[in-house]
Amino acid sequence: MSSGQEIRYFPGLRTTFDEYIINGINSSDKPLFIHCQSRDDDLGEHYLKAGEDFHWHFWVNFFRTTLFFCHMKWEDKETRFDVFTAGKEGKKCDKTGNVYWLVQESGFYLSDDKSSWSKQYDWP
Repeated sequence: MSSGQEIRYFPGLRTTFDEYIINGINSSDKPLFIHCQSRDDDLGEHYLKAGEDFHWHFWVNFFRTTLFFCHMKWEDKETRFDVFTAGKEGKKCDKTGNVYWLVQESGFYLSDDKSSWSKQYDWP
């Protein structure tokens, strides 16, 4: 590639992502419990203190059916939801390849750049 060529971006064709679950709960000493997995990969159980994160790198399959979900528990609150599907988070985070989930007392926020967050879910 010559120095004058630009790298082209093709929306929807990204094949790798980095996923982050961040504990943004600062009002408690109790850690956030997470257990994330896909149909093929169990990423294990993790306890995150305030400010800590758990992350992984993965490839999207050829049919773009890759799905990761997480079970999360904090104090007396507990939930489970999809943290990555190619059709939802994959589209929202396609440009950067980063999927950030910020867990707070008020709910779950998604970002692709760690600066602009949009609330996706409440704790049940």
